[in-house]
Amino acid sequence: MAGTVMVKNDGVLPLAPASVTGVAVIGHNARHARTQGGGSATVVPERIVTPLDGIRAAFRPENVSYTVGAVVQEGIAELPLEQLRNPVTGGRG
Repeated sequence: MAGTVMVKNDGVLPLAPASVTGVAVIGHNARHARTQGGGSATVVPERIVTPLDGIRAAFRPENVSYTVGAVVQEGIAELPLEQLRNPVTGGRG
């Protein structure tokens, strides 16, 4: 699933941090940034500023609230064995 958000700026952006009384940050990846690919493409940066850290640095931290939102699965979720069935016999496995 992919998405795009288009914003028309009518002089509202950029926000003046002093005038903002509340910022809601939602999403696992805001707190746990994924900075590179996986496998042999993995590069561990010396320092990471997550989106949440960046927003807290730009605005007063007490005005920033965070929630995980939807849970993001790392890697491939393991399928419980009791859900596996042989398509021919209907037996487990």
